Amino acid sequence: MVESGHNGPVDEVAGLVRAEWASYIEPLLPIAEELSVLLSDPKDPQLRHEFYRGLITEMSTGYLGVMYADPRHPDPYPFTNNAFNCYLNNPDDVYYLTPIDDDGVYRIAGFRGTVRRIDFQVGYGGFMTTGVVDEHRYGKVHANYDLDEHVTLGRDGSFEVILSRRRPDGWDGDWWELHEGARNIFIRQISYDWVNEVDGRFGIDRLDVPAAKPRQTLDELRTRLAAYSRWVEGSMRCSLDFLKWTRGNIGVNVLGYLDLGEHSAIATQGYVYGGFDLEPDEALLIEFEVPRRCRYWSYHLGDDVGFMVDWLHHQSVLNGHSAVVDPDGHCRIVVSAQDPGVSNWLDTTGYQTGVIAGRWELCDFFPEHQVRKVKTDQVRALLPTDTTMVTPRQRDASIRERRLGQQMRKRW
Repeated sequence: MVESGHNGPVDEVAGLVRAEWASYIEPLLPIAEELSVLLSDPKDPQLRHEFYRGLITEMSTGYLGVMYADPRHPDPYPFTNNAFNCYLNNPDDVYYLTPIDDDGVYRIAGFRGTVRRIDFQVGYGGFMTTGVVDEHRYGKVHANYDLDEHVTLGRDGSFEVILSRRRPDGWDGDWWELHEGARNIFIRQISYDWVNEVDGRFGIDRLDVPAAKPRQTLDELRTRLAAYSRWVEGSMRCSLDFLKWTRGNIGVNVLGYLDLGEHSAIATQGYVYGGFDLEPDEALLIEFEVPRRCRYWSYHLGDDVGFMVDWLHHQSVLNGHSAVVDPDGHCRIVVSAQDPGVSNWLDTTGYQTGVIAGRWELCDFFPEHQVRKVKTDQVRALLPTDTTMVTPRQRDASIRERRLGQQMRKRW
C-alpha cells in the first residue's frame, strides 16, 4: 500500500502530471505577445483586453475543433456564433463544421426548414480542422451543395443524401460526390427573418465504420492536446490578418469587393468589405442600388480584433428582410455610434474603427457603393424626406424582437 504524503511515489506522480500539463498549456502563453503586433493600437488597454477575450474565445472553439471533432464519427459542432465569434462571419448565418475523411461514406439526412438557404460546403485544406494554414490557404472549396438544388425534398421537407467518392452499389437516392483531398463539411443556415423562419434539422452518419465510437487512445489524446495551441494561434491570427489586410487593401471609409476563393467562400456570393474610422459624432452614409433579383444580401460590422460586433444586443446587421429599400430602388444605410433615428442604422457599439462587411448572392448585378463621412446630426438632412424613421422606443422593441429571434435559432 502506497502512503500519501510529500515524498516517494506521490511526489513522482505529481511531478509527472505537472510536466505533462505544462507541455500542453505553456505553448499558449507566447501567443498573445506574438500576435499583439497585429493590433491596430497595442497601447490601448481596452483593445488589449478585447484581444485577450478573443483568445479565450478561440480556446473555447479549439476544444470543439481539436479535442471533440472526429472525421470517423462526425457530429457537426457550432463553428461561429455570437459567443464563438471569429473571422468577420455573417450574423445571419448559423455555422456548423465537422472534419471528414475523403475516403469515407457519409449519410446526411434531416429536414429543410424555412430559412433562406442551407448550404453544405465540402472543403479542402487543414485550416478549418486544425487552425494551420497549408497550401489550400484558409480552405479552398470543392462544392457547395444547396438543399434547394442538390437534393430531393419530401413533402415534409425531409431529405437524405449519400456523400462518398463513388455512388454506393444499389443506392438510387440522392448522392453527392466527395473528391480526393476533402477535409471538412462546413454548413451554413442563412436566415433573413430570425423570428419567423425555422432552421433546418440534420445529422451526419458515417456508414463505412462501426456505429460505436471507441475510446480515444493515449497516442490520439497526446496528438490532439499538442495541436490545441496551434489551433488557438492560427485561428486568432486569421481574424487579425484578415482585418489588417482588408483595411490595407480596400481602404478606410470605402467599400469594395474581395475574392474569397481561398477563404471557404460560397462561389455564387459576392463579398464586400471596407474599414471604417469615425469620431463619436461622425457617421458613414452608404448608398447602393438594390438589384431586382437577388437571393440574399446583408451588411454587418466587425470590431478591431476581427470579430463581428455584438449583434445579439445591438442592431449591427441589416439584410434584405430587415433593411428598408427606398421607393427609388436604393438602400441607404447609416453607420455610427449614435443612433440617428433612421431604420437602416448599423450600430458600431462604440468602436471608432473596425470593418464593414457585406454579401450579395445570385443577383442581377453586384451593386457599387457611394460612401460619405458626415456628422451624425447632418444625416437626416442628407436622406430622402420619405426615409423610414424610428423612435427610441421602437428601436428598443426592435432589438428585443431580433434578440429573441436569434436566441430561438439552432445555434448550439
